[in-house]
Amino acid sequence: MKRENFFINFVLFIFSFSLIFPYIYLDINYGFPFSITGDEDNWVAIFLHSCGICEVRAERCFSMLLFSVLCKLIKVFFEDVKYISIFLKTLGCFAIVFFLFGTIKNFIRDNSISLLALAVSVLTVGDILRFSSGKLELAHSPFFGFIISRGFNPNPLIVVFLFFTFLVSQWLSSQEKLTISQKIVLGVALGLNFWGQFYYYIHALLFVLLLLIFDRRRKDIFEFSFLAFFVALPALIHNFFQAKYEHADEMLQRGILLTTFRAKGFDFLLEKKNYLILFLSFVSILYLFKFEKERNLFFFWISSVILGFQNFITGITVQERHFYYAFYLFSIIAIFSFLKILICRLKLMFLKKFINIFSFILFLYPVIFFSVFLLKERFFIESMRTFSHIKEQVELKDDFEKICEWIKENRGKVKALSVPSDISPILFRVCLYTTFLDVRTYIFIPIDEDEIFRRRVLNIKLQGYDFQIYLSELEKRFGLISDFPDLPEIRGILTDQFGFPENLKTKLKKTTEKSFLKQEYDNFLRDEFLRLENIDELKKSVVFFGLSHVIREKQKDEKEFYLKEVFRTQKFSVYEISFNSFDF
Repeated sequence: MKRENFFINFVLFIFSFSLIFPYIYLDINYGFPFSITGDEDNWVAIFLHSCGICEVRAERCFSMLLFSVLCKLIKVFFEDVKYISIFLKTLGCFAIVFFLFGTIKNFIRDNSISLLALAVSVLTVGDILRFSSGKLELAHSPFFGFIISRGFNPNPLIVVFLFFTFLVSQWLSSQEKLTISQKIVLGVALGLNFWGQFYYYIHALLFVLLLLIFDRRRKDIFEFSFLAFFVALPALIHNFFQAKYEHADEMLQRGILLTTFRAKGFDFLLEKKNYLILFLSFVSILYLFKFEKERNLFFFWISSVILGFQNFITGITVQERHFYYAFYLFSIIAIFSFLKILICRLKLMFLKKFINIFSFILFLYPVIFFSVFLLKERFFIESMRTFSHIKEQVELKDDFEKICEWIKENRGKVKALSVPSDISPILFRVCLYTTFLDVRTYIFIPIDEDEIFRRRVLNIKLQGYDFQIYLSELEKRFGLISDFPDLPEIRGILTDQFGFPENLKTKLKKTTEKSFLKQEYDNFLRDEFLRLENIDELKKSVVFFGLSHVIREKQKDEKEFYLKEVFRTQKFSVYEISFNSFDF
């Protein structure tokens, strides 16, 4: 038994290392903390802003208290702030694997590596086959994304929730009374969820409420929940005051974090595989419910289904995919717990042997993938659209490092920067000592949409771009809006990058015609762009936003007399903005 446990743990270690390897490899190979497009990078940026390390002037992010504290602690040990991002992501990847597979092992209660592997891999077979056949895209699948994408972009946010599920699956599934130390650890683990991302603490809270209703050990559960309340209290107070920020609603809608649109589409049931998984997991969980030790799995599954249906229940979309990924996890655990019992009772040893071979190959897939990645690194970086921004970071590494070094050397002079929108998040990861005009670097700041609109147009103007380029980008965004949009949907989609002028909001409240919306928005853009053609108006905007420098690819022309080149890399020029010698 010990030998088999050692083998399982060894395979899990190899699997864990293969997951985290690509991110570490890229950092070591290129000496640069890579920015991956996705929510995880946005959240890491928020940690850095909310903890005050970045020195961003007069802007406060919608923050999570746990990671604000973590950032400050990491800063004590690492002088260079870029290591905060690296540390958080590395910690996230290891912890995700350990707690996730620990939870699955605790619930399935089987030392068979094959069932463990199959439980994780079954939903990804089609995605893996498509990927292996040359369709080099990372499918939006919870486990395929976990196996492949998370290796490049680990999410540290889910760690506290998985830690809680790991403890619950380990301790509460035994019917013994909890010790005082177990209650304390469970209380702290539950309370810390409230210091992090709300997807997870809502799930943990639902689970505990179900336990309080149906579990016989209500006294134990109430006691660790009571302790959890006091652990959570500082974060709850912190979140309460954040919700009172001016423009807090716009800030949340801008990141499409909390919106009233798309609830009518009910994404959970638009994915056909969810019907099958719901049916199989329902049958499995009903059977497992008769076993006393498996009831916690039942409660986790029920709470995950409630969250899967939350936008139907509430009519509010809260980035629903984040909510119903938990449904996949606990459904798969339930299905394969039931499958294990079925195989043993029917003595289907030939089936178990087939599963052993098939699932073990799937389990080693990330090892194979990342071995190929190591040999064909350039091919993947240049061929996969998902990694296109990595390609740019590799190509511009020297430029980025020189620019960041220049910013650090001129911290007293550099107040706020206009930079190309596609590279501002990348520069931010390395250099946190200034403010960027482009709001995509930090979406969750309490400013209104009208200001974002003016920031965006000013940034386009200072970058020397043609107005038509801006309109073509806008065309792509309008394509995401439904045929019969409501105002919150338009705002939620457009204000992420473009902003939504106040006068336009008033004008569009009574219309739902998409072509009319597009035309009106174009008109507002054109008027704002033409306004900035006037030098006095341009100067007012520059002074209002405190801009001191512009970093851009395009060389200035004669009309841009206010730009004075002060630094240059191979691809970029750094200009000081000076309408006259006394302005800056």
